[in-house]
Amino acid sequence: MTDSVQVFSPGFRVTDAAGAPVSGAKIKFYEANTTTAKTVYSDADLSVSLGSTVYCGSDGFPVASSGSNTEVSVYVGTASYRVVITDSDDVEILSLDDIKGALDTSNFLTTSSTSTLSMPVVTKTGDYTIVSGDRGKVINANATGGNITLTMTSATTLGDGWSVKIRHSGTANTVTLSAGQTFAYAGITATTYVLAVGETVEVVCDAAGFHIANAIYFPIIPQPQGYLTLTSATPIITNDVSAATAVYYTPFTGNLVPVWNGVRFMPSVFAELTLSLSSSHSASSLYDVFVFSDSGTLRLVTGPVWSTSTAGSGARGTGAGTTQLSRTNGLWVNTVAMTGRNGNATYSVGAGYGTYLGSLYIDGTNGQITCHRTYGQSRKWGVWNAYNRQQILLKAGDSTASWTYTTATIRAANNSTANSISVFAGLAEEAIEFHYNNKAVNSAAGPNVRSGIGYNSTSAFSGFNGSRFITTNDLTTPDPPSIPPSRYIAPPGLGLNVATALEYSAASGTTTWYGTEANMLLTASWRG
Repeated sequence: MTDSVQVFSPGFRVTDAAGAPVSGAKIKFYEANTTTAKTVYSDADLSVSLGSTVYCGSDGFPVASSGSNTEVSVYVGTASYRVVITDSDDVEILSLDDIKGALDTSNFLTTSSTSTLSMPVVTKTGDYTIVSGDRGKVINANATGGNITLTMTSATTLGDGWSVKIRHSGTANTVTLSAGQTFAYAGITATTYVLAVGETVEVVCDAAGFHIANAIYFPIIPQPQGYLTLTSATPIITNDVSAATAVYYTPFTGNLVPVWNGVRFMPSVFAELTLSLSSSHSASSLYDVFVFSDSGTLRLVTGPVWSTSTAGSGARGTGAGTTQLSRTNGLWVNTVAMTGRNGNATYSVGAGYGTYLGSLYIDGTNGQITCHRTYGQSRKWGVWNAYNRQQILLKAGDSTASWTYTTATIRAANNSTANSISVFAGLAEEAIEFHYNNKAVNSAAGPNVRSGIGYNSTSAFSGFNGSRFITTNDLTTPDPPSIPPSRYIAPPGLGLNVATALEYSAASGTTTWYGTEANMLLTASWRG
C-alpha cells in the first residue's frame, strides 16, 4: 500500500479576501525549503500525475488541467513540501512551507493472522559494508569459513535512530564490526567490536557514532575447557608416554577457550590444537603453555623458559623476556609481551593476549617430554594443567630383588637417586602427598632400621619416617617384615620438586633391603 495524504479537504477552493472564487488560480508545489518543483497526484496510489502546478476552474476548485472542468483531489507522498497559491497572473495569494507529508508506515506492524514486525534476514559469509538500506534488518554473519569484517557506513550518513541487528551465526572464528566513529558499550568506546560465536547485538546510530544495545553473549567468561595431554584426543592417558615430541590441547569438559581480543575475553570454539616441541625447548627445563588468536587463528605455543627450573626453587622470572603471569578478569595471562613457540615457528604475543593453560617439564633431552603410569625408577609427569585438574598418581621403586646396607647414615635406597619421583606444578596451589612402604630384615636381632622420604634431599628424612627394631621373631618369619609406612605432605609449591626413597640402618650384623613393587613402593599424588 502507498503512503499518501490528501492536500486539501473536500470542497476546498481558492478565494480572494472577500471570499469570492479566484478564476484560473494556480497552486504550485515544491520540495520543502526549496524552489525545486514537486509532482503531485490526483489519486491516493500516486499513479495519476497532475504535474507540479494544479490549475483551478472559474469557481476556484482544483481541476485536472488548465481549462478543464474536471474537479480533482490532490495527493502527496511522505516527504514534506512547500505550496504557493497565485491568481491567473501569478500574483501570490498564499505561501506555506515545510508542510508534513503522509505518515511513513513502512516499519509498522502488518496484520494478517498475527501482527509481526517486518525484519528482513540476510546472510553474509564475507566482508561487507553495512549501508542505509540495511536498516531494520537482521544480518546473519557466518564466519565458519574465516573471519569476517562488517564495516559501518558513516554515522552521519546513517542518521539518528538508524539501527540493525547482527548475529554471529557461524560455528568458528570471529565477526568484527568496524567503524570510522566509535562503538559505545559497557563503559567502553572503541572503533571495533568483536562478536563471538552465537553472539547477537543491535547497533544503534545517533548520527555521531554507534551504540551496542541488547547484546546477547556469554554473561560469564568460561574457563578453558580443554586438557593438555601427550596422546591425541585422549585427555586422560592410562599408559606410559615416553619421549613425546608433541603436546595436544584436546576438548575435555567442553570445546571453548577464552581468548583476549584487546577489549574482553572471547569464548572461542576450538578443535584439538597441537604443540610441536623442538630442540629449542631446553632439557630439564620448565615452560608455560598459552593459546592466543593469530589474526583469528588459534595458536598453541610455549612462552619463554622459566628463569629457574631447579628442584625446590622454581621461578618464572619477571619483566621483559620472561613468562610472568598475571590475572585478567580472573584468568591467567602473560603479563609482558613475549615470543611464543610451536616447533620451529615463533609468534609475537602481546601482553595479556595469551591465555595460560598449563606448564611442561622437558626431559633430559631437548624437545622431549614424558608421563609415567607404571612402576619404575625416575618417575615423572611432564604435563601440568591449570584448569580441569585431575588426580596424578605416580609410583616408583627399585626392580632389584634385594641389597644390603648396614650403616647409620641416611642415603638413597640402594644408593640410587633414581628411586625417586619428580613432581611439578605451574601454580603454587596444589599440596602433594607422598607415601613410602618397604621391607627389610637383619641377620641379628636388635638393630634400628629406618626408611623414609627425602623431599629435595637424599640425606635427610622429610615428614613422618618409619622405624623398626628387628626382633628374633623377625628373623624366622617367612616374609620380610614391613617397616612402618612413611608419609610426607608437601605444601603447595611452584615448579619442580623431587621425592627420593631413603634408608638407614644402625645395626650389627647385616641388613637386607628388598625391592620390586611387592616390597618397595614410593607414591606421589596431586592434581594437575
